[in-house]
Amino acid sequence: MEYFERLSDLYGLACISQDMGIASADPDRLDEFFQIFADHVAVDPWEWEELADLVFESANLLIQRNGLNDSQKDRIVEIVFDHKDKFPNAMKYWLGLEKCDYPIIEFIESGNQ
Repeated sequence: MEYFERLSDLYGLACISQDMGIASADPDRLDEFFQIFADHVAVDPWEWEELADLVFESANLLIQRNGLNDSQKDRIVEIVFDHKDKFPNAMKYWLGLEKCDYPIIEFIESGNQ
């Protein structure tokens, strides 16, 4: 089973092989996605890349809609600080985007220090 099929089965995400985390983003599920990230046991290292994208894109959409609460901001920073070595491709992608278009980058940068 491919990693994207596994994540789809486990968490009800879009079953696509490219940009799964971004395509599955849902700001209404952000707190659930934080818990999924915290509890997940990866079989394939690419699972972490997709879960990081899932959290970051969902948070970015929530910021654009009505903002993150303090707990959510802290969770983003914590995920990056504690786990960035698990998702180097996602880090490179997100940090390469324009902050004005993707306000989540502020919190990713905070955790990357």
